[in-house]
Amino acid sequence: MRTLVMLVAFLASGAAALPAQKPELKDGEGYVSVPGGRLWYRVVGKGGRTPLLVVHGCCGVGSYYLAPLAALADDRPVIFYDQIDNGRSDRTNDTTYWRMAHFVEEIKRIRETLGLREIHLYGHSFGAAIVADYMLTKPRGVRSVVIAGAQLDMSRGGADLEPLLAALPDSTRRSIVDHERDGTTSSPAYQRAMLQFMRRHYARRLPWSADLDSSVAHFSGPMAAFIYGAGPTNVTGWMRGYRHGPELRAIEAPTLLTIGRYDDVSAASARQYQTLIPGSRVAVFEESGHLSMQDEPDKYVSLLRAFLRSTERP
Repeated sequence: MRTLVMLVAFLASGAAALPAQKPELKDGEGYVSVPGGRLWYRVVGKGGRTPLLVVHGCCGVGSYYLAPLAALADDRPVIFYDQIDNGRSDRTNDTTYWRMAHFVEEIKRIRETLGLREIHLYGHSFGAAIVADYMLTKPRGVRSVVIAGAQLDMSRGGADLEPLLAALPDSTRRSIVDHERDGTTSSPAYQRAMLQFMRRHYARRLPWSADLDSSVAHFSGPMAAFIYGAGPTNVTGWMRGYRHGPELRAIEAPTLLTIGRYDDVSAASARQYQTLIPGSRVAVFEESGHLSMQDEPDKYVSLLRAFLRSTERP
């Protein structure tokens, strides 16, 4: 906690910066056309600072659970959107559109359609991987990047997960491992075991918020299986081979990596990515799982606010 407090104080030292010029954005919802259909988006806030574009995680869940980030809208416009086959966006049920290249293209289309010349870019979980790949295309006008709860090298996933599984009751651990191995994840026993795991390592603050419940309700098993696999212990989807290393040095925008102490991505992994992204910083949220914005919303928003403002100093 001491490290987090010091980081907030350091970042806040530049909080009085003049606002950056921004495009004219209006509060409200709309749709952006992409290959395969339309993406739902929502603009919140009219503050004078550079807009924040928010990229949610996998799979099917949409941006509902990221609602706490709307608190930043008193400073700047915050733009949420749902990826194809997610949340309130169009359904294709076509794996053609469930590839990284398509998700990166979605960011480009959102920026072009809304005239987002300059942005801050936030990505959580799978969305953070999308943001990393987008940044490797060398886009213009990205003033800062937040990479939240991200596994950018899936070869680290097993080592990160092992101690979390070992700490579970034996019956819970066996249920997760056996059902994912056997492809029987629809079993009530598996669902109970995963709920226990998620309450430890995804969202620890109970009861879960209505926004998080909405994301859970939209979860897409087929998309998850295609991208990741049967579950955390049986990664067979195309993300199995996803890994970034030295090429992350090409990310030149100021970058903040956030991680929950109880996240299924370890703080060690976050710090490894920090060593690769020039000048980046890591913030560990001591009471959080994978969803720090749900577990510690006030602290999380406060840190993001300070970081975004610090990158806008003249």
